Amino acid sequence: MSFSKSDNLSCSFSMLPLANPLLKHKVYQNIYNEKANLSTQASQQTISSKLKKRKLKPIMEIQPEIAAKVVKSYLLPMFECKTRGLSKRHSHGKSLDISKSRADILESRETTAETSVYGELKLSEKLMSEIEKVKTELDDCTRKMRDSEQAKIISESELSILKSKYEDLEINFELLKFQLNQNLKMYQKLELKIVFLNEQADQYKNLLAICESKLEEYSAECLNEKMVNDRLSSELQKIARFNDLVEMQNQIMGDRLIGLQTCIEDLLKVRRTEEITTKDFATFVESSKKLALYETELINSLKTLTEQNQILSKDMIEIAEMKDYMKNDRDKFICRFKEKVQQIKDEMAKEREEKEKLQIKYEDIKNNYDALSDQFDRMRDKITNFKVNRNGEIEEKVCKNCKKFFFENENFNWSCQIHTSQYSGAMWWCCGRKGENAKGCRTSQHIAKDEEEELMQEEMRLRKQQFCTSCTETGHDEKNCPYDPNAKSNFDADEEYERLENLKLKKSKIKTWTLI
Repeated sequence: MSFSKSDNLSCSFSMLPLANPLLKHKVYQNIYNEKANLSTQASQQTISSKLKKRKLKPIMEIQPEIAAKVVKSYLLPMFECKTRGLSKRHSHGKSLDISKSRADILESRETTAETSVYGELKLSEKLMSEIEKVKTELDDCTRKMRDSEQAKIISESELSILKSKYEDLEINFELLKFQLNQNLKMYQKLELKIVFLNEQADQYKNLLAICESKLEEYSAECLNEKMVNDRLSSELQKIARFNDLVEMQNQIMGDRLIGLQTCIEDLLKVRRTEEITTKDFATFVESSKKLALYETELINSLKTLTEQNQILSKDMIEIAEMKDYMKNDRDKFICRFKEKVQQIKDEMAKEREEKEKLQIKYEDIKNNYDALSDQFDRMRDKITNFKVNRNGEIEEKVCKNCKKFFFENENFNWSCQIHTSQYSGAMWWCCGRKGENAKGCRTSQHIAKDEEEELMQEEMRLRKQQFCTSCTETGHDEKNCPYDPNAKSNFDADEEYERLENLKLKKSKIKTWTLI
């Protein structure tokens, strides 16, 4: 019976892979001692025959957790029952004789072996419970680390969103400033036009008064000279022709007054738009103040977050061995960041398209302005054609540069004074003079429309003959090259700014195409 028990124990422990190698070694050593002691009872031939007949089964791989459960539920209760029986025998065996048989000695050795195995199993159970506790603690630590990193990622995403909103608000603020400056410039130009039109209206009123007085005089003369001969009939025909001319002038004055009314209505619309823009600017200032307060709150939250980040960094130093588990999350975060960058690039492209649309609108408005100025010049030409002497000679002409009336007898080399650049609001960039009514820096003769057309044709011929050494194109000099990346002082500042922006856009498009 003893041989069979030890044999069963050896088979059972060969099937169970023990977690502790020392424990496994002790178990096998105890089994070996039991077999050596039992070999004295049985003959060597029976043992060898049994070993030859036994079929060695292959050792199966079992997880340590399953082995611990088997030991706890099946083997430990068996050993506990045997230890209780041994304790009872020991208490009763004190009264027995000192002389023991060989079978009793063998049984005592078996019990000592079984008790040592029982102790080792108890130790393995304790170690397994401690390992489970350590595993639970490690799981809690990993969960805490994941929660802290998720909170950190959320805070960083919120910060990036708030920064983008702040940048968008700054861009909108600059755009509103630019629009206000443009509206002020347009308002000043319209006021100048109104003043000029009012002066012309006063002149035309004076002419009407003179014409009415002349009509009264001619009517009185007609009543007094009805009895005069056929010589006065020719004079009456001349007076009738003069009356027709005066009626034509009256019709022209009526059309001019209608144009004045439309201009006044446009000015009222511009004032309304300015009031709307001032209200929008006030709301924008309030929103900027709120954003400043929100920024302070964000700074405080950032301080708290930095403190928490320091604590988390200490925790990360302690849990540096668990970084390999977070590589997948980092890759996902990088993919999301790339997607956000692509979204921002798409938004930038949309904003560029809107900018190009606004530039197209600006060009349409500019073309309308040029058409109106051409109509104005035609009206002036008509008025000058009607101002004819009795001999048929034109008395006054209009200069296309300074838009002033002049006589050919009084046209000198210094009579026309013009600035080469536009008025910037404080000073003239061409000469540095202050005040909108300052004298021009370029002096020349007055040039009428016909003379100007001849000069333009001559300039076009000269441009065709010119050659630019910087861009290798014909039609302009090095000074007037449109591809020059430097700003020019003799030209309008707004036009130069637009030209440089267009050059930047062209260069960026060329770079993108080359990269693609």
